Amino acid sequence: MGGLRLKVFPELRHLSSDGVSNILLDVNSCRIFEAEDALLEVLLVMDDPSPDWARLRLQYGDQHIDECLSFARNLVDSGTLVRDEQLHHMKEHVNRDIAVTSLTLNIAHTCQLRCRYCFANTGNYGLDDGISLMSFDTAKQAIDILNQLRGNQKAQIVFFGGEPLLNWEVLERSVGYAEATFAGPDRKPNVSFCITTNGLALIQSQARFFKEHPFSVILSIDGDRDTHNKLRPCKTDDVDSWAGTIAAFQILTGEGITPRARVTVTSSNTNLVQALHDLGELGFGSINMQPVHTPADKSLTLSHDDLLVYESHVSTMMRSRPLVFADGRRLVARIGDGDMGIWFCAVATGSLTVSPSGELYPCHRLMGIPRFRIGNVHDDGILKALDARETLDVDKSLVCTRCWAKYLCRGGCYAENYNATGKLQMPDPFRCHLTKHIIGRALECYLFSRRDAANTGGDK
Repeated sequence: MGGLRLKVFPELRHLSSDGVSNILLDVNSCRIFEAEDALLEVLLVMDDPSPDWARLRLQYGDQHIDECLSFARNLVDSGTLVRDEQLHHMKEHVNRDIAVTSLTLNIAHTCQLRCRYCFANTGNYGLDDGISLMSFDTAKQAIDILNQLRGNQKAQIVFFGGEPLLNWEVLERSVGYAEATFAGPDRKPNVSFCITTNGLALIQSQARFFKEHPFSVILSIDGDRDTHNKLRPCKTDDVDSWAGTIAAFQILTGEGITPRARVTVTSSNTNLVQALHDLGELGFGSINMQPVHTPADKSLTLSHDDLLVYESHVSTMMRSRPLVFADGRRLVARIGDGDMGIWFCAVATGSLTVSPSGELYPCHRLMGIPRFRIGNVHDDGILKALDARETLDVDKSLVCTRCWAKYLCRGGCYAENYNATGKLQMPDPFRCHLTKHIIGRALECYLFSRRDAANTGGDK
């Protein structure tokens, strides 16, 4: 019988409900458990070919060991603890329920900014095809392909760039066409939308449009005025890009929309606690901070010392404002829900990104790399299989397969992995180091909140 995979955190015993029990993570289910010492020892040896029951019975007594063994077997039989062969069946069930539901439309490969760290070559991703704005026909063809692949599941369309607001007419027409195309039996649109923008071109009528349709809005902002303008300057030298982004924030909130913030962390803005405070004071309710990767300006690359500073700030943010720090909030939720996963994102199960000329890629961050081109919406459709579930399963990574955090981390961003190691399934060491740190802090945060809820009589 396949074994259990348990990770014990002796350093967290003081956060257990009684202050002395062991904290365990069932790696295969991502569930957190508490176990007193006898139960822990039983769980750790019950799959051994010749466990030393005599020692345990002498140390804890026959009756107590029998009770622990019965309890442990019940945990396994009920599926609360998941053995390896049970995990295989769980994966098979997940595999049957996948459809392609995600489409990113890079409707503009042009931008008003010249961000010093831009991974998209100031907006065109290194694609020298002379087409910077997507036509509606291209967007329509892409939406039709998504409709063919999504089954009856809800679709999501992301508007990206460059700066997508610079192609507003196509954005607006695409939303209308998608809502009509993806209408369910009740005639309600079975689709949601997202836009990542610098906000400089936003006007009130556009914000009102976002409010009237199922949009989430992400504003790219890197902190205070000086930091932001240093990292994200306008191509026109006398324009204050930070002021433009803040003006967009005010327009959006005036229409009842609370945008999320997207912060790129570089060697020149590692004071994340201050950035979280500044953006929180402005009114951002969710702040997604991500380390820079392959910046155009190599001086912005994060060193190992920068990583340690980054992680120290993560610890502070997780203690003070875990629900605002997006990575922390997501991982606390995964731990609380026992939400195990084997793929990092929809690149594994099938996602589409379309360039202005109709070129198809599995991810916007892999755009422009010839080996990842999968077709064109106009000429040849999809040439390569989208389904990479088998190859990108985190257990297929020789580095990840024995890691206790693998089903919480899910192997890391495939594009970041490729840029760092040349392989989609070989983790970026920098990101691996950081993610394990965040998971550890998320675990502490979950245990603190659970204990506080118990002390106040609230729910777990």
